[in-house]
Amino acid sequence: MKLLSTKIISKKFRDLLIKNNYQIDEKSFIKILPYKSISNISISENIIFTSKNSLKIILKKSEIKNKLINKNIFCVGKSTEDLIINNKLKLIKSEENSKKLSKYIVANFKISKESFTYFSGKKRLLELENILKKNEIKIIVHEVYDTILTPKKINNFYDGIIFYSPSAVKSFFKGNNSLKNTYGFCIGNTTAKELKNYSNSFSVAKSNSEENMLVSINNHFK
Repeated sequence: MKLLSTKIISKKFRDLLIKNNYQIDEKSFIKILPYKSISNISISENIIFTSKNSLKIILKKSEIKNKLINKNIFCVGKSTEDLIINNKLKLIKSEENSKKLSKYIVANFKISKESFTYFSGKKRLLELENILKKNEIKIIVHEVYDTILTPKKINNFYDGIIFYSPSAVKSFFKGNNSLKNTYGFCIGNTTAKELKNYSNSFSVAKSNSEENMLVSINNHFK
């Protein structure tokens, strides 16, 4: 079976796919554009990352990275969680999506009225911050990057297309009309929600991780 990933994947995931007898091509359908003016900012005791991209950008800014030491970190996604742990930061809670994380924060911090700093991209979903604001939890948003679509016309046939973000879905369908004769695999529900605008032929990984993406792929082709 031949697969196309809409982003450059990790060596670990590539090796797993090859071990499971898949051919894999990788093409990036989005570009992350970090903002330069994000150095002189204040942050609260509680920090939120809903994407690995925002965390990677902050970790490259030493003056901000140093401020994260001993802060309470909350995140979405297994890859973001792993990066937090690898950098020896204080992880309090990791969830598979923004809605679950916001519910956890409301359940545990609504009474204390603690504030949160949220590092995110410009094209983020507003679900998390809207839920926190609705429950009168102060959230300060710092946009640290923008997502640029980089559409590509795909001429080769693939048995499956792997999608990792709503932006990648939008970018893919700017250059391609449909998923006719192929199948989509989504890393999470927000990506699946976007893909549903173009196709019903897809499945969603049980949780936001490469391991569960592989399970989803294997379940379809077994």
